[in-house]
Amino acid sequence: TMASTTQAALLARARLVIPNGVYGHQSVASLPAGYPQFYRQAQGCHLWGEEGQVYTDYLCGYGPNILGYGDRVVEDKVEEQRKTGVDTTTGPSKVMVELAEKVVSLNPGLAWCMFAKNGNDVTTLAVTVARAATGRNNILVQPKGYHGAGPVWTKGRPGVLDTDTAHQYEYEYNDIGSVEKAMEKAAEDGGVAAVIVSAFDYRYSREMAMA
Repeated sequence: TMASTTQAALLARARLVIPNGVYGHQSVASLPAGYPQFYRQAQGCHLWGEEGQVYTDYLCGYGPNILGYGDRVVEDKVEEQRKTGVDTTTGPSKVMVELAEKVVSLNPGLAWCMFAKNGNDVTTLAVTVARAATGRNNILVQPKGYHGAGPVWTKGRPGVLDTDTAHQYEYEYNDIGSVEKAMEKAAEDGGVAAVIVSAFDYRYSREMAMA
């Protein structure tokens, strides 16, 4: 188990300088004993633990790595862009415009797109845009579903205020009846600006399910 391995030693060191050692969704504290916390290498669909164990990453890096780690075509393009020096600079390169054009062209009904560095930023931005466009405050959320790591999505966590999660109505995943009930309740309070959904229900307390 991790308690008798290099993993445990690393976690002990991490806890001295990082809250809980590892925080957020990358923490394995709630998973079965022996689940690896740290990795030393990744390639394709595989991850290598600190002691050389090889794992298949069915999570795909929590979603985005659909081509696997270290894909040669992707890495070559990244290196090509890196050589221009325009990476984390004051402004973007033309690649941003080209990507936006590509995304819009591939999605019928999509007028424009924006880019962000993580899912929390994307969902928060989406709700902000929806509220601005509709003039409504309320949103429908999945209880304990992962919509982001910010206070607005982490109801009940230490330091999160009631006002942070105000104007939220909960619905049950894959249950259209609960969605309709939540919509009715929100309608009595000014209507719904947006419904935040998840691709699948991955709560640890139950079997994973897809819509």
